[in-house]
Amino acid sequence: MLATRRMWRAVATIAVVGVVASPGLAACSSDDSSSTPPTTEALRELPAVTATVTGPVSGGRGVPATAPVIDLAEHGYVEEEFFVSGEAVAYEPVGTLGADGRWEVRETTTAPYTTRILVRRPADAADFNGTVMVEWLNVSTGTDLDPDFAYADEEILRGYVWVGASVQPYGVENDVPKGDLGPSVAGITSLDPERYGSLDLPGDAYSYDIYTQVGALLLQPGDVDPLGGLEPQVLLADGESQGAMRLVSYVNAVQPLVGVYDGALIHSRDGTAAKFTGEGNDPDGLPAAVAIREDTTIPVLQVEAEADLYTLRSQDPRPFPPARQPDSDMVVTWELAGSAHTDRTHFGVINAQMTRDFPDTPDLTALVETTADGQQRFVMRAALRALNDWVVDGVRPPSGEVIEVADGAIVRDELGIARGGIRPPVIAVPVEVNTSEGIRLLGTRTPLDPAVVIAQYPTSDDYLVVVTESVDELIAEGFLLEDDREEVIADTMARYPGA
Repeated sequence: MLATRRMWRAVATIAVVGVVASPGLAACSSDDSSSTPPTTEALRELPAVTATVTGPVSGGRGVPATAPVIDLAEHGYVEEEFFVSGEAVAYEPVGTLGADGRWEVRETTTAPYTTRILVRRPADAADFNGTVMVEWLNVSTGTDLDPDFAYADEEILRGYVWVGASVQPYGVENDVPKGDLGPSVAGITSLDPERYGSLDLPGDAYSYDIYTQVGALLLQPGDVDPLGGLEPQVLLADGESQGAMRLVSYVNAVQPLVGVYDGALIHSRDGTAAKFTGEGNDPDGLPAAVAIREDTTIPVLQVEAEADLYTLRSQDPRPFPPARQPDSDMVVTWELAGSAHTDRTHFGVINAQMTRDFPDTPDLTALVETTADGQQRFVMRAALRALNDWVVDGVRPPSGEVIEVADGAIVRDELGIARGGIRPPVIAVPVEVNTSEGIRLLGTRTPLDPAVVIAQYPTSDDYLVVVTESVDELIAEGFLLEDDREEVIADTMARYPGA
C-alpha cells in the first residue's frame, strides 16, 4: 500500500505545482492524463514547486510563537521556524455541498501570502521514522495553538517529524484580544511584531491551498529544506477542533484534486465542516451533518471526545451523532467516553503557553485541576500510531463502540459517566467521575467518596488488579500502546484515594 501511495504522492506534488504556477489548470479533474501515473522521465521534466522557503527564522523575542512547554532537546529533538511565501488560490463550491461529503470545488481568485511553519524533528536523522505530521494550527483562541502536539507529543517524539502550519489569518494577524483568555491574547504578529511583521495571510478562503503548498514543499524541498535533509515517506494531515472542521472540507473537496497527503487524523470535529468562502468558523450554507466521503482515497481516522458530540459550538450547534457513518475500509471513527474537548492535558498546556507568552493572562492552574481527564492523550497517541500503520502497512485501526445517545443527549450511568464509547481505565474502573458536563468544552473531574471507592477496592493492590486488566485489554484491542502501558497504569493508580 505504501509503495502505491508514494507513486501517487509524486503525482500529487506535480499537481500542486500546477496549482501554484498556473491557477485554474490544475483543478481540471476531467483531464484523463491525471488518472495515470507519469513515467520517471516525465516526473524529471516537470517544474518544481514555486512557493519559496526562507529560514530558519530568528530574531524578535528569540523563540517562536507556539513554542512547546516541554524540553525538546531532552527527547533528542530540535525546533526550527521557516517562512513560506507564494501565491494561493481560493475555492468555491460547484453545485450543492451534500451531506455525503462528495464535494466538488473550483478555483477562483489568487492572492500572495507569506506565512510560517514550525518544524520539530529528530536531531539525529537515524531516529526519523519516515512520517511527517502536518498540524493545521488552531486559531480559535485568537492566536496559533498546537493542540494535537499537546495530546500526542510522547508518540510524536518517538520518531515522527511534526510540522505546525499557520494557514488562517486570525491566529497570525488578529490584533483584537479575546477577553475570555486574558486582555493580551492576540495573533502572533501582535505577540512578536519584529519577528512576524512580514507575515501576510489573505484570508480563510486561501487556507486550503496554503495547507496544500506546505505539504508539497515538505515532499519536494528547494534550496531551503525545512526538514534538514530528512526524506519523508508518509505525510499525514492533522487538525483539531476548528482545524478538524477545515480538514473535513479539505479531505472531501481539495485532497481529491491535489493528492498531497497520505492520511488524515481529524480530531474533535462537530457534525459539520468549514466553508470555502468568507472568514471564520460560521457554518452557514453547510449541511448540518457532513460525512467523510466514502470514496476517499486516503485513510481517515476521526477521534471524537465525549464533549464533541453536542457541546462544541455555543451558538448554532451542529451535533456530531447525525454525522456518524459506519466504519469502512477508508474511514474509522473512535469516540472517547469521559473526555472533554479541551481536557486537563491540553488545558494545562494552553495555560502554560498563555501565561508564558501573554503576561496579562490569568493563571488558571486551579481550574485545570478540576477539568475532565479521561486519559484522552493516551488514546491520541494510539490513534496517531494506528493511522500511520494504516498508511504504511494497510492495517486498518480497530472499530470502537459509539457513545450511547438518546433524545439529543448522552446516556449516562448511575455515576454520571457516559455509557459506551472507548473507555480508558479511569472510565472503565472509575474512582472519579470524568464527564463533559459542567464547564462547556472543559467538563469536570470529581473524585468519588473515598469510602465508596474503598468499599469496592479495599486496597490499592486490589485496584491495581482491575486497572492492569483494563489497560491490557485496551492494548490488545489497539486503543492504547504497549509503549505507554506503565505510564497509563501509574496515571490511573495516582487517582486512588490517598495515593
